[in-house]
Amino acid sequence: MISRLQYFLVRKVSLAVKKQWVSWTSLNLFHPNARLHFGNWLPSGAYKEIFVQHSYRPPTPLTKGARIVDGGANIGISALYFLTNFPQAQVEAYEASPTAFDLLKGTLKSSQISQDHYKLINQALHTSDGSISFFVLPHCASALNASISGRDSLDRLGEKIEVEAVDFRKVLLNPVDFLKLDVEGHEYELLTLPEVSPSSVKSMAVEFHDLKENRQKFIGLINKFRDQGYKIEYATGKEISLSDDDLFCDEVILKIFTP
Repeated sequence: MISRLQYFLVRKVSLAVKKQWVSWTSLNLFHPNARLHFGNWLPSGAYKEIFVQHSYRPPTPLTKGARIVDGGANIGISALYFLTNFPQAQVEAYEASPTAFDLLKGTLKSSQISQDHYKLINQALHTSDGSISFFVLPHCASALNASISGRDSLDRLGEKIEVEAVDFRKVLLNPVDFLKLDVEGHEYELLTLPEVSPSSVKSMAVEFHDLKENRQKFIGLINKFRDQGYKIEYATGKEISLSDDDLFCDEVILKIFTP
């Protein structure tokens, strides 16, 4: 109930910011206790998805000291969720966009959470180290579609910048208890890596994008995961079926985990 009330207020503020009724760039939250830094656009839908619908809740219990990797942390809503609900976990939050990363830092710093429990990394998860092209929406640091892939026509309409990337295989050198991955189309390249297996990633929540265009890549990944022994469900807990055409509408969050 408390998260629904907070969402109601976040949504109202989001509308006020959009209509330019207020010029706020941050908002005090009571759930969780932090100041959410969002720049000039407040993604209220992300708060609902994460705190109300629990779309990124780990599908299996996490033990004390569990390692959570937050890939595509944006302004910190998901990191706040993990740190609030799993206070004994260690969270590593990766965000490539420099402007979104600044908001992420402000959000986490405003909370009462000890910095011993999280690490913020201004890098993109990629298949190699080094500098890489990254597409952002100009003048909107909190935009949710910033990406390597340039989806949503950002390759034409957005601004291309250079960001630092880290080889995802290095991240997986130490086992990950829970991986949250929302990297706007780049998930297909990352998850194809053979290093992604039950021995390196126990469970994950992945947002898959542009499923119509990436249907065969998606099917290949699902079959790979099933062959490895993973169980795959919707965020609601219902098991998926590749014969269900409704699965391939646009984007979907799936929980992938070892039973």
